[in-house]
Amino acid sequence: VMWRQEDLLRSLGGGATPAGRRQIVETYLDNGLVPMVEDHRTTCSDDPATLRAAVDDWLLPENQAWLKQYEDRVLLNIGNEWLNTSWDHDLWVREYGAAIARLRAAGLHHLIVVDAGGACGQNPRSIRDRGQDIVNADPEHNVMFGLHMYAYWRSDARGVGTWNDHG
Repeated sequence: VMWRQEDLLRSLGGGATPAGRRQIVETYLDNGLVPMVEDHRTTCSDDPATLRAAVDDWLLPENQAWLKQYEDRVLLNIGNEWLNTSWDHDLWVREYGAAIARLRAAGLHHLIVVDAGGACGQNPRSIRDRGQDIVNADPEHNVMFGLHMYAYWRSDARGVGTWNDHG
């Protein structure tokens, strides 16, 4: 089945409601795809309240119902690209550790995805230096990391941009 993601999201109300999210997940699963759900309100935010609000939404009873139903087939990215200009990896570990604890306490057993901290999910140092702390914060040790590649990445031979490059 061929469809454009934008058309699907528009036809299902953009996934703005728990019912819309469930429908989108079921459409992906029906087409043999493994969906990763995430909350885009956290994108490039340094405010812990945005990550906490994303967890609040995942914990709505209507979201928990379909999340639990499909937990063996859906990846749960708590919040897209949370932490942008702050390079405070203690904050990254503390807030994601608390978010994971809340999700696990609610009985969600998904593979949890945590985007790299700093530069909107692009800073590999956060994962290298503190990723194990986040894994250790999960009683199930069922975490993987997302590393987004936009303008932050470069090699010695060729630069591709300077987005929030702090050396």
